[in-house]
Amino acid sequence: MEMGTSKQIVKKLFFVVAVIFLLHSCNKRENSSIKKFYKASKGDSTAYLSLVFTKNTFYGEYEIQYGLLGKDSGAVRGNRIGDTLRGDFCYRSYGGDIKRVPFVLLERNQKLKMGTGLISTYMTIPFYVKGTLEFKESNFLFKPIEQSRFGK
Repeated sequence: MEMGTSKQIVKKLFFVVAVIFLLHSCNKRENSSIKKFYKASKGDSTAYLSLVFTKNTFYGEYEIQYGLLGKDSGAVRGNRIGDTLRGDFCYRSYGGDIKRVPFVLLERNQKLKMGTGLISTYMTIPFYVKGTLEFKESNFLFKPIEQSRFGK
């Protein structure tokens, strides 16, 4: 009788360890997100970007300060495809209107280069027309910063 009881205990113990291992593995995947902060400057304009990266997506906050003239700030979100972040920027413009524009970044050496191009809309979804997306030298180049320097 003791032999049967010890086998049952081992089976139960194995089951408990397996369940704990599975729960821990699942929890790790769900919480595998990284938050990063960036800053870019161009002339009198300064842009701040905070992004949360998951395996295939990103989301965060983006703000452009136009010197002393005002700012545009809002939310960015989209998908990660290789070294490209493609999504949209939904913001309240300096004039007060809510706008939505395409948002594309190219990741190189932990820096993010902003893309621009001819914007079109299909069923209220903005996008860059195929063949017009460019990553010019004059576009924002976001460099990583510490969280404490974000927005300053």
